[in-house]
Amino acid sequence: MFGVMADSSETDKGDLECDISERNIENFMEALQVAGQLSADNVLQTLKLLEVKILNNEMETAQCQKVTDLIVNYLRTMKSEGELEEMCTAVLMALGSHFPGMVIAKLWDRLRVRNLPPRGLLVAVGKLSLCQDTARYIDATWEYILRILKMAQEEDDMLAICHVLYGLVISAQKHLDLGAEHEGVMDIRKEAVTIKAYQTLRVLFNRWSLKSKDKVTEQVLVIIGHLFYLIPPFKLKNQVNRLTRWLMILISTKVTPFYISQCIFQLVDALALSGCGGINLESQLENIIGMLFNQLTEKVNNSDSHSVLNHSLALRAFCILTKLYNDQVVFLIRKTMESKDPAKTVSALQVFMDVFQEVPQTEKLQSEVMHSIINVIQEDFKPVRKPLLNFIEMLGQHNYFALPQGDIIINYIIKLSQSDSSNEEDMGIMCFKILKMVQAARVKEASSFSLPLAPQITTLTPQTAFYTLPHIIPYTISSTLPHLHLVPFKCLGLL
Repeated sequence: MFGVMADSSETDKGDLECDISERNIENFMEALQVAGQLSADNVLQTLKLLEVKILNNEMETAQCQKVTDLIVNYLRTMKSEGELEEMCTAVLMALGSHFPGMVIAKLWDRLRVRNLPPRGLLVAVGKLSLCQDTARYIDATWEYILRILKMAQEEDDMLAICHVLYGLVISAQKHLDLGAEHEGVMDIRKEAVTIKAYQTLRVLFNRWSLKSKDKVTEQVLVIIGHLFYLIPPFKLKNQVNRLTRWLMILISTKVTPFYISQCIFQLVDALALSGCGGINLESQLENIIGMLFNQLTEKVNNSDSHSVLNHSLALRAFCILTKLYNDQVVFLIRKTMESKDPAKTVSALQVFMDVFQEVPQTEKLQSEVMHSIINVIQEDFKPVRKPLLNFIEMLGQHNYFALPQGDIIINYIIKLSQSDSSNEEDMGIMCFKILKMVQAARVKEASSFSLPLAPQITTLTPQTAFYTLPHIIPYTISSTLPHLHLVPFKCLGLL
């Protein structure tokens, strides 16, 4: 067939111009049904040609059915693996582009057989389930997958089933999100979807071993995250404690951080959409926030999309939790900020900056924040300095420098501006921006005020002075004043 069946596994480019004919398909089917009649290379090259021709030609229903039966039977008989299995899947996908229902229905044409369907067929069905015209097969496919979930033992079988589950969940979620009109396109009602989603979650937890770092666990995390939006809120809230314990176990096994962050985000997002997080989520806040901080301490690799998304999803989860449990989350952020671990302190400062707009600026909060900042200043970890300066700049925008302990922060900025580190220039620019904010705020308050700047001015290095003196120059020190008052040059008629 197509010049491949003759005697060589090599396929000439001219072969791609051959037409699919009834006779060619019959020849291929007859040869393929006899085990060993065709070498693996011959079969592989013929499948590649067959895929191209199916995609680029109209096929009659009967012809499509014959090829579908042929490929599925070959997968069942030969237990193909690797590239050969992938090409069988590709041909089924090509057939599915013409008649998706024909391929999907092959899943359950042997309901009484105790063996799992071929992996290639499962993968093809999973991918086809994402297509627009397959919504009317969601119920039947999902029902069948629930039956075979408990049968899967090998990793490859589990991964193949995950393909189907992912396709079903995404398709159902998409049609439900589009509203009642699109819900009618499916062969399943919203109430039945919620039941199947919850059943799937329970079966995955009870039947599959999901406590180690492997591809199956990662794919299940992806699927479960989407199930959260389909499960009734009251049932999801009842699963929070179990989900939290499971996620904590997975973190200890070093599962790729992205999958953990995404799952946590989807859990809290789905619960927030219901109007409230629930008692169980509130009771697990410390554990969940601890996990999120663990994710944030992972170094971001900008060339790795999962690494970047891990960071952003963790921050988004913090924002949602802050809206749900403001006081508790702020307390836990502050507690982490005061940690002796510089990495956690940096993460806490970043989180606090992200959620700060969601936090009511009460006197109590301001006092607590100042207390935490002073603790961080006293530790003065070098890796913390830049994030701390960014945070202090944000505090200045909320008038924190006017608070009773504001001068402690200013003292720290002046001290930091004297640092003789390799990144002095960057630090000097940041210090200058903050000091400029202080200048603007205090000039408004009075024409003369006290700032403990004088003792430090003479110790500034030339480079640091370049960045900090633009703030200090508008003032002169009157050494005759007992408390080193700084008087604006403007008051002296010098500006």
